Amino acid sequence: MSKSPSLDDLARFRKVIEKGSFAAAARDLCIPKSTLSKAIARLEQDLGVRLLERTTRNMRPTEIGRIVAGHSKTMVDAFDAAQRAASDSDGPSGRLRVGCPPGLLDDLLDDVIVDFLTDLPKIRIELVAMAGPLDLVRDDVDIMLRARSQVEAGASHVVRRLGGSRGILVAASSLAGASDLRTPGDLETVPTLSLPGDNHVWSLFGPDGAPHTVNVSPRLVTSDIATLRHAAIRGLGVALLPEHACLPDVASGRLVRVLPEISTVEGTIYAVFSRETARSSALRAFIDHLARAFSTPPFRQ
Repeated sequence: MSKSPSLDDLARFRKVIEKGSFAAAARDLCIPKSTLSKAIARLEQDLGVRLLERTTRNMRPTEIGRIVAGHSKTMVDAFDAAQRAASDSDGPSGRLRVGCPPGLLDDLLDDVIVDFLTDLPKIRIELVAMAGPLDLVRDDVDIMLRARSQVEAGASHVVRRLGGSRGILVAASSLAGASDLRTPGDLETVPTLSLPGDNHVWSLFGPDGAPHTVNVSPRLVTSDIATLRHAAIRGLGVALLPEHACLPDVASGRLVRVLPEISTVEGTIYAVFSRETARSSALRAFIDHLARAFSTPPFRQ
């Protein structure tokens, strides 16, 4: 006669199926692989069925294992929802892992995230720098921020537009004053500072939308926006930077706009999150906070 299985064992079995291996599931659960293996063996004994077919190299669920995995997902999700409802009775709480491109990290860490954590003290955030392809499950993040022209929604994830930002030309006042820059083509005659990936070609646009292609020979190329800002402030060259990253320096006079009528095409900042984790009150509160933060200048709706 079968025995009622442990919910913990069902949750661990579900994790093995999601990750595709014992090693990956054990890392995700932060438990020894041997402990996980014993939990699955115990679950098979309690249910009186074989859930997994294993060889020295591969593992796959049996037919009944796939059915049990589906039911275990429903049961574990229901239990998680009950826990969230109980813990959220006096406000959102829990941990959020947030993936973010390096270029947005400074601004989020300094302002948006600090404000959010101040307002909601029961929430914990792990901020992870991520610039590669989108994969919420592989990278174990609850939400990713992306700055690009377009991000497609998928079967398992939701995309929400937060705001737009463009690139602008900035330099130290000493360099800008000494340079005779009247047209985008004049940028080819002055030292420049650049983000990687543009092949030393800046695609700029005038106020009327007219395109300008400028070939530059940067003195410094780096993906770290803070380094480019500091180099520009020190007078090392004209930098093409996201407007949101250098607005405080422009406001303080540490940097000035060069060819202020010229900018890049506007890029969009998106939040990408799982349809499942969207039920979390902590994540919903964070998304609403982001939407408010990105609705103010220099971001554009």
